[in-house]
Amino acid sequence: MGKKYDKRLKRDQSRLRMYGPSKEQRKFAERYGIDPDDYHVYADMSDRVHGKKSMEDFERDITKAAGSDYHTGRAIEAAALAGDEKAQKFAKKGIANILDLKRVQRMQEDQHKERTGGAFASPSDFAGLSFDMVEKDRKKLMDDLQAKTEVATPELPEPPPEPQFLITQEEDLARDTERDERIAEYERNRALTGLIGDEDTQKYLDDYKFNVASGLSNADISTRGPEAPLFIL
Repeated sequence: MGKKYDKRLKRDQSRLRMYGPSKEQRKFAERYGIDPDDYHVYADMSDRVHGKKSMEDFERDITKAAGSDYHTGRAIEAAALAGDEKAQKFAKKGIANILDLKRVQRMQEDQHKERTGGAFASPSDFAGLSFDMVEKDRKKLMDDLQAKTEVATPELPEPPPEPQFLITQEEDLARDTERDERIAEYERNRALTGLIGDEDTQKYLDDYKFNVASGLSNADISTRGPEAPLFIL
């Protein structure tokens, strides 16, 4: 774990062996059902003084109880899966000693304070924290699944634009009207200049126009609208 960790662990263990459980360690003991009065700092020096167990026994028993506690372990596991780096360390290595236990307790107190606030001391606090961490884990899981679904789903192409006609029906009708007017004007001019002077000539011209129009129609060439040839009279 590193030199700093080893130094702090040695300090905490030395204090425990010299002075017995601290106020904080007694609070841990209460949470995990350990009675500090069953242990004595001189137990290992005089063959278990008055039937007491040693401080090494105290450390072993309390860390074992914490590691077996459902809400402690479930909260660590869920917080680790939700991405909490501190919880991930304890999820991998467990609670090995009195220093680990202190760090787990303080981590969970901070988590409780962040989500609920108030003291972290009652069974309902411990159960509530494990529930909150599970909810946090599930939310992260759903968010991850949603993100993967969005990446895997291809974007649909844009629908093709509505067809845009070059001219409207009104414009097409206006062009037909204009064409008819030009034809009528042309025929009036021919009549005035004597090019159309009798009924035979007029009939010839009408037949010619009919034949041309029929030929264009047979060739699928429009005789009306903007596509019609300009030479149709």
